Amino acid sequence: MAQKSISIIQISDSWSPEKKYELVCQVLFGESIRSVSIRAGINTGQLYQWVHKYKTLGYNGLINKPKGRSPKDCKMKVPKTISPRELKESEYEELIRFTS
Repeated sequence: MAQKSISIIQISDSWSPEKKYELVCQVLFGESIRSVSIRAGINTGQLYQWVHKYKTLGYNGLINKPKGRSPKDCKMKVPKTISPRELKESEYEELIRFTS
């Protein structure tokens, strides 16, 4: 039996925009999404999303964006500083009476 060799371009969690663009171009020039995704070793749905993003947003759609919630702005959180107010003489005397 003859064995078919499959060349895998890259197996990684994150693909560079250049590699994504190469795969998208292969699809746009007539190759099937399935054959390109099998050769690249990725899911066909993932390649379909890249092709769709390229068609709608252009090359910028292939650039990886940060995931998750953006960090809070440190300037917005101002630490509270509580300064004790001046006591009146009667309040001061009352405080001394309770502590003694």
